[in-house]
Amino acid sequence: MSNAKPVDTPMVNSPTLTSLIGSPLSDGTLYQQVVGRMQYLCLTRLDLSFVVNKVNQYMHQPHDVHWAAVKRILRYVRGTIDYGLLFQESSMSLIGFCDAKWDSSLEYRKSTSMFCLYLGDNLIGWVSKKQSVVSRPTFEAEYRSLANAISELIWFRSFMDEISVKLSGPQVIWCDNASTVSLAANPVLHAKVQHVELDLHFVREKVLSDQLHVCFVPSCDQVAYILTKPLMVGAFSHCRRPMRVVAADVLYQHAEGGILE
Repeated sequence: MSNAKPVDTPMVNSPTLTSLIGSPLSDGTLYQQVVGRMQYLCLTRLDLSFVVNKVNQYMHQPHDVHWAAVKRILRYVRGTIDYGLLFQESSMSLIGFCDAKWDSSLEYRKSTSMFCLYLGDNLIGWVSKKQSVVSRPTFEAEYRSLANAISELIWFRSFMDEISVKLSGPQVIWCDNASTVSLAANPVLHAKVQHVELDLHFVREKVLSDQLHVCFVPSCDQVAYILTKPLMVGAFSHCRRPMRVVAADVLYQHAEGGILE
């Protein structure tokens, strides 16, 4: 793959990968080794989190289409080998963005939760993982994702308290699902959400005690969108920029006193 032609995105936006397409590999050892090593890339490359998480789901019995997807990821990495996370002086405000992809496929029916955590303008944590239970309506998947995001934010806030670092301003979680945002502050337990009562009360307790705020953000400004599904080149580049995943020349410019606008 060292001489492979680079590509602009790590995964094609169609068709959706499943275990129901393609032919099984005769030996999945190489697939498992490569995907296993890709996990380390995700420690500093959020733009790879969704796709690596996706191909990781087929480690037990990879097919030829899954291997083709892995090779495309490697082609993308080759073209962005000098990319990394940019950190710069910023405020000490703690904010998060959460999203969810409701899974309507016949394979798993389990949605995926996504969450990004920022300290000021700097990305300090992210999660993209399949939910442990099946969510029925879309907002239910979003609400479970919100509950997970709040848990992560509270943990980080406690960590900052432990090392005596004072955060500025209120902690905010941004979500692009209006029903989820409304439900977070609504004291009424609707019949249609009684089956997620535990997450419901957990979120409301934090919101009503003014420990954090849950606010609406339009989908076009949802920075966690890059963790939800494969995107076209334009949308992918647009989402990658706020993640502070930038090329080496931008990192060097910043190190010499430049500012990333």
